[in-house]
Amino acid sequence: MAFLKFIKFQSHDDASLFFAGAISVPKGFPGNDRFVGLNGLTLTFSAPAVTVTFVDGGAGLTLQQVQAQIRAAGGGTALKAQRVGERLYIVQQAPSASVVLNLTTSTAKAFFGWDAAVTGNHSGRYYNPPGGTAPRVLSFQPGPQGDSLVILTEEA
Repeated sequence: MAFLKFIKFQSHDDASLFFAGAISVPKGFPGNDRFVGLNGLTLTFSAPAVTVTFVDGGAGLTLQQVQAQIRAAGGGTALKAQRVGERLYIVQQAPSASVVLNLTTSTAKAFFGWDAAVTGNHSGRYYNPPGGTAPRVLSFQPGPQGDSLVILTEEA
């Protein structure tokens, strides 16, 4: 049974990535620090079928290097990682379906903020345009203070 849902976003970028089926990692990335301890750890995606194995030369990785390794793992055409504020999103290069991360086999999940005990899949949700079938975007408008975006969706 379909139902309506209002979703509020702080920016157009957040909304665009969310509706394109991106996953948002739980951990925030506020600065330009180096991240040590990722060498050899993996993120395993079942949609698209890509495994990212992080390579660190010993000095740690910058967030830009983490993003580049995520993109390179799919031959540069499957996934991309995009930072919006302190939030990191992982989305398909050409969004047409949701990204699905396998938390059971991903050894880097704790680094990105998922509890080490969590298993199963974590997925985004791809939304169709207004004329499509649910899930779909029905309308959007600026938030009441003009500092956000409010979007109405039809959920399946």
